[in-house]
Amino acid sequence: MTFLSLFVAPIIAGAQNGPAASACQAGASGRRIWGLGGKLVFALLTAAGIAAAPPPAFAASAWEACSDGRDVKNDSWEKKIEACQKVIRRESDPERLAVAHFYIAENLGHAYYAFRITGKADPCNFDKENFSYQDERIMQSGICYGPELAPANRKFDYTLSYNVQRIAEPTTTDHDAVLAEYDKAFSNSPGNERIKKARANFVSLIQDRNDAIVASLNNAGREEFRNQIAREDFNTVAKQAEGNFRDGDLKNAKIDLDRLIADPLFAGQQATFRQNAHLMRGMARLQLNDPSGALADLTKSIEINPEWNGYFQRGLAYAALGEPEQAAADFTRALETAPNDNAKADLLYQRALARYAAKNADGALKDFSAAIAKIENGVLYAARGRLHLDRQDYTAAKADLDRALALGLPDAAQRAYAFELRGQASAYLQDYDGAIADYTRIIDMSAAPAARRLDARLSRAMLHHMRRDGAEAMTDYDAFFARMDEASEQARRKANAIIDGLKRGGLYNGEGDAYDEALRAALMQCVAMPSCGF
Repeated sequence: MTFLSLFVAPIIAGAQNGPAASACQAGASGRRIWGLGGKLVFALLTAAGIAAAPPPAFAASAWEACSDGRDVKNDSWEKKIEACQKVIRRESDPERLAVAHFYIAENLGHAYYAFRITGKADPCNFDKENFSYQDERIMQSGICYGPELAPANRKFDYTLSYNVQRIAEPTTTDHDAVLAEYDKAFSNSPGNERIKKARANFVSLIQDRNDAIVASLNNAGREEFRNQIAREDFNTVAKQAEGNFRDGDLKNAKIDLDRLIADPLFAGQQATFRQNAHLMRGMARLQLNDPSGALADLTKSIEINPEWNGYFQRGLAYAALGEPEQAAADFTRALETAPNDNAKADLLYQRALARYAAKNADGALKDFSAAIAKIENGVLYAARGRLHLDRQDYTAAKADLDRALALGLPDAAQRAYAFELRGQASAYLQDYDGAIADYTRIIDMSAAPAARRLDARLSRAMLHHMRRDGAEAMTDYDAFFARMDEASEQARRKANAIIDGLKRGGLYNGEGDAYDEALRAALMQCVAMPSCGF
């Protein structure tokens, strides 16, 4: 376990972004439709054959403006939509509602109809040398890419129209909204073939326009467009992976990194990008309890760039896989280039744990001491105190645990464990009062793990027993044996050893470790006998 935060370099996609689409504003583009020869498709409105009832007295002007089938020029289409919306809010007659929704649909689709009026196979494929006035008006209608291609600069970059293929619709038109208005018109006038046909024409126009644009792009253009979209998607996933990783959402970070590393574009990225991607996925896998997968990623990261954090993380993976020698070797390599004392202290701590697991207690003690020399930390002192306790150097153990508790430990579980270790050291030093005080602290810690508190009950019971404090010993024995199955395995072994000792001493004839009256009586008798100790 690490106690210092380690960070990985940002993983920002190295692939260059393609031109960013800048959608033109619907209103602004609409106001720039300068007639297109004076014959926009709104002439078709009259031909639609939708009946117009006499205007109601309360909204004559709105109805007249909405139902007027003459050509709409300049920005009048916005006014016409507004008039039809007023009719819809005020009107209840189904036929009038059908007319209003129909005209809204026709006007919302103005950019598509402008495309149809031009008769061009691809309205966005202009001649760079002969940029005509009509081309300017088509550009401003919003059919093509956007206002950055305005006629003022008289320049046209053919590649900028690629995003038209991607969005497959003019930036000024929401074709779903147009179709919805046609559907509302038809629902108010069921069976109206004119509305039905107009909707079908619009659907066909959408497909015709898309097909024309796609067909107009040459092979190189199509390939460049596909590459552009792939780069944009790749960059999006890379940023998302980094965000999830830094937010601690490792499960989704790994999903994103899986996609990123499997992408054909990944192999072409810079070495630093690829190294960090494998490093992050390795770290995520390690935390998600997949040390084998983590080992594979971290090894790949080291192959790309053998930097200290890759070795550090791979050492953790080896330790999780139960290979302490390999872990210690990687921690040693990481120490050679670790950037600061915090990182070095963390590495020394991890190498000490690995060396101790490899039964190299002397090496572990040396590393713990070296880590403490770089940074005083409660976790380091507690770890060295545990090592001193295992080596039966109880005075050194107690001194380290005193310092660990004085410096502070990160959470209640670690503090309770340090109190337990110090209690053991004090007991071996025959400081029974100090040991009992530490076990009492654990029992009183509501935030400590339940098993740790129950184990402390047994330890305190045994100390009271040794001191012939019968009532206190029996209170703790009662509390422990009543919930013995919830204690740690080590405490249960200790309790069973007590029961076996009672049986060998002829004090207990029970068949098991159940806390029955016979066992309780045996414990009480043992507490009262000077010769009965543990």
